[in-house]
Amino acid sequence: MYVDDLYVILHAFWVDDSRPLLGFFRIQVSLLLLLCAVTASRPGAIVEGASAKGSNKALLFKHIELIKVRTIEDASKSTIVANVTLENVKNKETSGKPKKFSFRLEVTPAFCIVSHILSIGISQGLFMNEFTSVRQIFKLYIPPERESLHIKWKSQLLDQPFFCNVKSSSIGTGISREEAFPYAKLQQTFVRLGLLAGFKMRLELYSLRRGSGRNINSALDPVERNQVIGNTATTYEKHYTPLHIARDFQSIYFGSPAEDRLISSVGQMGLTRDRRAPTRLNEAQMKALREDPKFKTLCKKRDYYRSKLHGEGYRPISQARGTRLYGEYDRYKREVNNRLQKLVRDGIESARCDFYESIDSKEVKMQLDGTAAAEVPTLQTVEYELCERAAIASMLPKPFQDDSDRIEFIEKLAELCRKQEKRQTKTSNRKRTTGFNVDGGNDAQLSNKRIRGMAEVAEKDLPVSKLPLKLSYPMCLICIGNEAFADEVRMKPRPRKDVLNKHVDYHFSHPEFETPFQCFHPDCFRELVDKGHFKRHAYDVHNVLH
Repeated sequence: MYVDDLYVILHAFWVDDSRPLLGFFRIQVSLLLLLCAVTASRPGAIVEGASAKGSNKALLFKHIELIKVRTIEDASKSTIVANVTLENVKNKETSGKPKKFSFRLEVTPAFCIVSHILSIGISQGLFMNEFTSVRQIFKLYIPPERESLHIKWKSQLLDQPFFCNVKSSSIGTGISREEAFPYAKLQQTFVRLGLLAGFKMRLELYSLRRGSGRNINSALDPVERNQVIGNTATTYEKHYTPLHIARDFQSIYFGSPAEDRLISSVGQMGLTRDRRAPTRLNEAQMKALREDPKFKTLCKKRDYYRSKLHGEGYRPISQARGTRLYGEYDRYKREVNNRLQKLVRDGIESARCDFYESIDSKEVKMQLDGTAAAEVPTLQTVEYELCERAAIASMLPKPFQDDSDRIEFIEKLAELCRKQEKRQTKTSNRKRTTGFNVDGGNDAQLSNKRIRGMAEVAEKDLPVSKLPLKLSYPMCLICIGNEAFADEVRMKPRPRKDVLNKHVDYHFSHPEFETPFQCFHPDCFRELVDKGHFKRHAYDVHNVLH
């Protein structure tokens, strides 16, 4: 994976990704990918490795130095550099040796490591001097009697991980400052971005290391290369030499003008990339997956134990914790989820293989026939809930012209660090918030007409057991589970938000909701903690806004 492929991944993360994330998480992942690529290091040297789970062995604040130094061209001017020391190297106890890298201000926003570090420090108030804006840092000057000026972190942070974990809870997503960012989460995000960016092959973080290794091998002498890669020459040649030999052998043999750049580009992972490749299954495909014999058998066993628990008066089911029946129910519930996840993964992989096998023939046929590609999927227009992300997405490929551009970029990153993106539902019974496109312009949104006649939607003729997960109109998700009521009472429309809130608050005044409980929707088995968790779950999963 070379620099062009890395930019494609970053572009997908900032421009194409529709998953709602904490802004801080998005910036952390971008910086992590840049560090992994530029240093050609194992991810375990930067984040908490899978083999060191729970140890907090990762890059710490004390391993990152921000320094203002004089520029080489003009000693009266200064610039900012970052020194990053990687101490958690492989075989550290025996022959492993820490590695120190220095990074300067990069001209391309997407690749500027220093800008990302500054944005995290400013947004979280991590600097000892408590700067109110990044502009203050750029205005600092170096005293005549000194050659540099260090920008210090707060002393209590020095032994804490710089890249920290982000966790979800009933009240939202939060930063776990003392817990290191786990390798598994970075790997999962990277794989997902590979699918989103349209790479044919499944990506892994070591793709960054191997791609960097080739450039490092050509730029450094063997001693420096072995120090950076952390391997001997024999190991490098065995595991890091690519299959594709990126040299123009026609030029070598025939003596014709060389086109090494063209030949090299043919070996890039992104050559077969297509962003239109499916990343999820449609409703018909999901319905077909649920017909899997093993899945249906597991569902029957899970439902059997659930009905047994209901028959013994356990409602919600979580009240039966510790009993033999609950243990069996919980086991089959987990097996159902695991089986479905495997079926979905295999289904997506199969759908992508079919796409890549057929897309070339379809496009060739289209060109030969001179017709529009009606069967070829097209990309949707990108919209953003947060204007900060829209601004960052538009700035990524544009080189900085001066420090003002750089400061604006860092400030946008810092503002995004403090915000949480929200899940966008397909339908909403309230006026939608203004969206932003890549160019920063506002898009017209749906009107805010009140929904009338909600009982006329398709669900009114369905029994409770057949209700879809995402409901077309708001109803009480607790009443749905009360089998003592008739279906029309259980599915009664409650279009007014204040009325629905009062109704739900009455339910939560009962002591049975003081302990964790299960969602009452017939096809949802999510365990919920409290009222806040319930309302967030109702909006995210069932499209019911309280």
